[in-house]
Amino acid sequence: MKPSSFSSTSIVWIVSLLGVSFLGGLLLLVFADVFSPGSVDADSSSISAIGHHAVAATFENYGWTVIRSTANTLDRVIDGDVLIVAEPVLPEDDEERWETLALLLSESHARLLVLPKRRGTAGKDNKRWLGRTGFVDEGLCVRVLEAAGISGEVTRISQREPMNQDDFDANKLEFTTNRYGIQPHLEAPQLVRSQQLEAIIEAKEGILLGAVETQWGKFFVLSDPDLMANHGIGTGENLELVYHLLSDLREGDSALVFDESMHGIAAPESFWRELLRFPLVLVSITGLLLLLAALWKSMGRFGQPEPVKRTLALGKSYLIENTARLLALGGYSHHSLQRYHEQSTDEVWQSLRSGQPAEKAKQTETLERIEQSRQTKDHIGELGRLVKGQKKHKALGTQGRELATRLYRWRREMIDGIGVDNSRR
Repeated sequence: MKPSSFSSTSIVWIVSLLGVSFLGGLLLLVFADVFSPGSVDADSSSISAIGHHAVAATFENYGWTVIRSTANTLDRVIDGDVLIVAEPVLPEDDEERWETLALLLSESHARLLVLPKRRGTAGKDNKRWLGRTGFVDEGLCVRVLEAAGISGEVTRISQREPMNQDDFDANKLEFTTNRYGIQPHLEAPQLVRSQQLEAIIEAKEGILLGAVETQWGKFFVLSDPDLMANHGIGTGENLELVYHLLSDLREGDSALVFDESMHGIAAPESFWRELLRFPLVLVSITGLLLLLAALWKSMGRFGQPEPVKRTLALGKSYLIENTARLLALGGYSHHSLQRYHEQSTDEVWQSLRSGQPAEKAKQTETLERIEQSRQTKDHIGELGRLVKGQKKHKALGTQGRELATRLYRWRREMIDGIGVDNSRR
């Protein structure tokens, strides 16, 4: 087999990098809107001066449930929730989106329509901050009212630019009707005149906050979005006023649902995001675990196979030791060792005396004389006594194996002579 081009460490690094890349790509795919630069328009994610991020974040900090919907908004609104359609700005010729707006404003339980007032462009240094801003045409505000089934006209008290936080024209207005008793602080107030609106906050120039009773429930119209825009929510008592306004619309712990589809940032529901929501998240986790298990299992098949360990060594020495171990497992090593001693003695006698018969005592005496002449390391008499000293029915231990090896070496020395290397015979 051809050697592998990668080591085990390299394979681990490669698989790890692939896994991180896959997860990173998946996160970017699922949460693409989170990592986007954002907009400078009047939506609940915008941190620009005319955006509504501050009001949404503030009420989230109060413990209210805030939902930002970019698609299928009516499916996200349940009874008691407050749908907020803030400053919708749509192309005049996009009839389909105008019909969608009319549907949003007619079939929700509790609604707050905030009329558009300003549009802006991003700055050069920070794309999430305003570079320039200007008023939208008042005719667009009238058309938004008509989409809600309300006829009327829109007026602005002043159109001075740029915005000056230290100068509020609202301080010059006298609100003859004010349910909440809180003075709004606005620049260039935008008001609406309509016979269909019941005034909640009203000056002689027009209505700032009005209500329409419908079969679906409460429907509020806020004519000037500066009251809840980022640049105005923290001015004067505007935040307290917005709190009372929204509390009037809410029921219990209902949610605030900001519709963002009318700001041109509508996005279809993501199949990938649904995979990370219950209950599909259980399937996703199971699939990921199976993938990791498959990768882990397949890693063992990469690269050069490990060499197979040799089960049998070369040479007679290993065969002798292995035979001794097998005999020990049988529990009769004493008898085997005795038999080996007798066979070795007979083999040496036959080799040296050409098969001449002899009594045991004479045979041993003759072999001992030959041992002396050949200067063998071991002696048959001593080896015989050691063999007899082995206990019966006892496993052949290290001492027994050494004794068998000495018998083998003695036999080879007697037959082949001193100095002969018998380790490989």
